[in-house]
Amino acid sequence: MFKYITLIYESILAYNNQIIFMKLHHTHFYLLILLITIGCDSQKIEQERFPAEELITDINEMFQILEQVHPDLYSYTSMDDIYKRKSKIKERINTSLTRVEFYKLITPLVTSLGDAHTGMNPFFEEVKRYRNDGGLLFPFDIFIRNDRIFVIEYYSNIENVEPGSEILSINGYQSYDIIQTMLQYTHGDRDAIRYEIIARRYFPILLWLLYELDTEFNVRYKCPLSGNIREEIIEGESYAVLSQKRPESRYDFTFSHIPEQKTGIIELRNMHGRTVFDAFLKDTFNELKDEEVEHLIIDISNNGGGDPAMGEMLWYYLTEIPYKSQSYSNFNKEINNNPLQFNGELYLLTGRITYSSAIEFAAKFKDHRIGTILGEETGGLATHFTRVVHFTLSLTKLEGIVSSYKYIRPSGIDDGRGVLPDIEVIADVDDIINGRNPALDYALNLIKDK
Repeated sequence: MFKYITLIYESILAYNNQIIFMKLHHTHFYLLILLITIGCDSQKIEQERFPAEELITDINEMFQILEQVHPDLYSYTSMDDIYKRKSKIKERINTSLTRVEFYKLITPLVTSLGDAHTGMNPFFEEVKRYRNDGGLLFPFDIFIRNDRIFVIEYYSNIENVEPGSEILSINGYQSYDIIQTMLQYTHGDRDAIRYEIIARRYFPILLWLLYELDTEFNVRYKCPLSGNIREEIIEGESYAVLSQKRPESRYDFTFSHIPEQKTGIIELRNMHGRTVFDAFLKDTFNELKDEEVEHLIIDISNNGGGDPAMGEMLWYYLTEIPYKSQSYSNFNKEINNNPLQFNGELYLLTGRITYSSAIEFAAKFKDHRIGTILGEETGGLATHFTRVVHFTLSLTKLEGIVSSYKYIRPSGIDDGRGVLPDIEVIADVDDIINGRNPALDYALNLIKDK
């Protein structure tokens, strides 16, 4: 059973590096029955059917893996609650099911465990086949805030739907109901990160997977300026076309310098690639020293995590104080003789995407009080389960991840919150559409006023 398990470090937003899931709101679990009845063969994808007794075996195998690997699987949702739900699901499996039907059945159960790094992968065989064979997808980039969906960018021939428009319904499905349904298929330990994962990664494929929406989308929306309500028929676009139309991703880490303010800005968008990052840090802090920079802003507001060792690498350049990376580790009292250590004022920017190992860096920054944090509460909890293990179910080959370790922030606080900023600066829809970073602007104004 465990031949499919491999241990790896951490996660980032894309599932290839682990997907982020979250606790299911119990009040929305009733939607499960509705979703199981929805077919997923609008493009006539052939689907193998699996016997009921073998599907039960897959469920039993899955929970054996979860319970043996996870340090405290029922920390957020009780074992009794989960077992009752599991029993009801088994009772419903009285005939053969396709992989899609089985995924719809078990994923909300796993999501309801409420763990940041424990959940099922939605990009299984049929989904990949649909996407790779030119299946049509919803052609908008969206932003979710307070259970409302806003258009950030569109990739269709319809230009009437302006960025900033609020989507009220799609093919008759109300936006609020769509979000609540998709939350059952998106794990993470705070709503903030779940909204972001849906908006940035899952939304198009879940519209197809859960609602059979593909070729045309009847979008009812509210115009951003006039407030008028309109409807448009939007044609879907293939994954290949959308990939070509979307702008290329920015570099993983960048440095910029504002000489007149003696300020440097490091933006870290993930924590992957130690060798490249090591060279980046040496070059950056050499420049900081040569230019006599006095203020350093580190932006991890869009950092979904990765390798926690990269946070340690950055820390080596920031302070010489004794520190510990987590609550139960000993203080590192080794003298920091780094000749490139920065000795000016430090600022850290956090946001709703700050997650996983990026949270661990933010927690250490906060708990050791080495600078000022601006922005929004981190997307996930400051104390959380992590260090994922991949698994594959023997029969259906559905893939998932499960946490194997509990990280406790250096202060030992476990209050069910993310890392809180010292100065809260919240980005609104207009900021997102126009690519503004209000937390960065706030930090620069603080520096300017000194």
